[in-house]
Amino acid sequence: MILMKTIKSKLVTTVMMTIALFVSSNWLVTSGHSQGQTTGMLIRSSAFVILLYAWALVRLLSTKRFAKAFMIFVDTVYLMGFVSIIAVASTKLTGFIQISAILIAIIGLLACLIIFYLIKKYPLNVVNKVN
Repeated sequence: MILMKTIKSKLVTTVMMTIALFVSSNWLVTSGHSQGQTTGMLIRSSAFVILLYAWALVRLLSTKRFAKAFMIFVDTVYLMGFVSIIAVASTKLTGFIQISAILIAIIGLLACLIIFYLIKKYPLNVVNKVN
């Protein structure tokens, strides 16, 4: 029981950290290389990362069927998002903003890998409910 609580708390903390890292690195890349209005795009991408991770966490913590697979899918999507941020930052940005965006994205990659590890260790006993 104690092990499950620590895995849950680590998972929730790491997911919240991943959301913050994705939003901040996305903001750096978008504001660093885009010309014009980018506020709407940033708000939509931020809302989407929050919504998807929250949905996946709720499903996982409430032991729904396919919850682990859905969390792995969401984590894979944002892992690729961090890879994309690194690619864009390394080709389109310069100076301190480039270094900051790349470092934040690398930390985000590591956070995604930690989430994969925690999902693997997460004990999920799905009970089939018949109505």
